[in-house]
Amino acid sequence: MNDPIQNSRQIFTVTELNRKVKNLLEGEYSDIRLKGEVSNLQTAQSGHTYFKLKDRNAEIDCALFRGAAARQRNKPVIGLEVVVTGQVTLYPNKGRYQFIVSKVELKDEGELYKAFIEQKNRLEKKGYFADDRKRVLPTYSTNVGIITSPTGAAIHDIIRTFNRRNPSISLLVYPTAVQGAGAAEQIAAAINSANQRNSDDVLIVARGGGDMEDLWAFNESVVADAIFSSKIPTVTGIGHETDFTIADFVADARAATPTAAAERVSTPSRDELLVALANRQIRLCDLTNRKLNELSQGVDLAQKGLLHPSQRIQNQQGKFEQLQNRLVHITAGQLSSRSVKVLSENQRLLAISPKSLINLFGQRIAEADTLLQIYMTEFHGQFSNRIENLRAKLESSNPEAALNRGFSIIRRADDDSIVSRASVISSGDKVKAQLSEGTLHCEVESVEA
Repeated sequence: MNDPIQNSRQIFTVTELNRKVKNLLEGEYSDIRLKGEVSNLQTAQSGHTYFKLKDRNAEIDCALFRGAAARQRNKPVIGLEVVVTGQVTLYPNKGRYQFIVSKVELKDEGELYKAFIEQKNRLEKKGYFADDRKRVLPTYSTNVGIITSPTGAAIHDIIRTFNRRNPSISLLVYPTAVQGAGAAEQIAAAINSANQRNSDDVLIVARGGGDMEDLWAFNESVVADAIFSSKIPTVTGIGHETDFTIADFVADARAATPTAAAERVSTPSRDELLVALANRQIRLCDLTNRKLNELSQGVDLAQKGLLHPSQRIQNQQGKFEQLQNRLVHITAGQLSSRSVKVLSENQRLLAISPKSLINLFGQRIAEADTLLQIYMTEFHGQFSNRIENLRAKLESSNPEAALNRGFSIIRRADDDSIVSRASVISSGDKVKAQLSEGTLHCEVESVEA
């Protein structure tokens, strides 16, 4: 049987209830001041800032919208204890209780933040953060050690980034706790283990986001000592972009997030390497073509200074004709001179005319004629020999004679230029060998200059 009293009670929808609670909260707590320690600070792309304000026993979500944030002299910082002014409200769509901040005032530094500053100042005086001790990361890494929790989101982000950018890099995970009791000792032990193994090019020390207390293991002295003593270059990727730890200051390089650390170590990526290789290939081709053009111009200039065999033959032929004409001229002059002497003697004998003298001079003339014939024969033989020697030299300069003796003329297959030195030919070049009968097409296997 239905209870009429129960049936008379008002039934609210979730939306109606959330709106009523929102109105009650905003009406009752529209302008209050709230004290607590800042944690889980995040700034969205919209410019709104979200954080938690907590004390020893509780915490509340806070929102500092972009317009109010722009007016603040003091900004919320993780670990700082602040006093905020604003109103309590409820986000109706989610039924989430939160505090809308209109003003931020500094109260005192939180205990964790004080410890952080003290630790930072102490290690800075010891030279742990000095730039001159930090090493440059290797240009190309083949083995990367990852020190993080094997179950956290950070390891998945890191592996996914390496697979996307450069899957050829080998990854080795050194599993460790990243927060809670004993986490700092485990992180330090993992760093020391990686150094003892000494097979990694770079170490990535990483974990996902969290408040200052969650990240505190990376502020401990034992972790700072391990990073400082590491022989392997170390990159940190801890928390979010606004999070800083002591490990970040000691490491050789700091990245804003685990993903950013993976991107930095995997640089250059596979695509960047392929682009660089293509650019170098283009440059090499350009340099090769430029060098070939220079060598080709040198060959052209050298070729201009060389005489073609036909031109050499023509020059030798001209010299031969000059010598032949000179020989004919000398021979004619000698014969003419001898003839004049003979006529002179004959006239003198005719003038004297005694028979005995005639007989005597007849004998002398006969002897002179014999001597003349002998001289002319010897003279003609000498010039004939000289002409024959010149003809033999000319024939030896004839390329066709050399080809008939078994020699060959080597020419390039591409431009038909004559090859006179082995140094202008490379292994794999194609050449033509001209013989007395026919031509051979050859490929050079090796060159001995």
